[in-house]
Amino acid sequence: MNSTMPMETEEITQEAKRTLRQAGSYVRENPVPTIIGALAVGFAVGLLVRSMEEESRAEVLRGKLDDAEDYLRSVIGPLAKRSKRAYAKSAEAVRDAVERARDIEVEDYTDPMIGWWQRLWKKI
Repeated sequence: MNSTMPMETEEITQEAKRTLRQAGSYVRENPVPTIIGALAVGFAVGLLVRSMEEESRAEVLRGKLDDAEDYLRSVIGPLAKRSKRAYAKSAEAVRDAVERARDIEVEDYTDPMIGWWQRLWKKI
């Protein structure tokens, strides 16, 4: 059995060399179909790899978006609470100012001006 093993290995080696020579001569004789075939195989492999990676890309993107959302919530949450408090204070201040403005007697301020204008027009 040992004597047949080296023969089979040598035959396989010779067959591989012959096949390689045939492939080389085919590529030299027909470069365009070989290039188109290589492009098609590369395109197919690229599609397969991309479809396999797309799930992992989506998971990575989801994770990054979740992290960004958590960060924004941690920053905006306290800011929103402070804004609500500030709004409540400013709304109360505006209400107080409107109430005080309603209590103002406009005539107290306009009567002296009207008298001044009337005296000015009489002189002219």
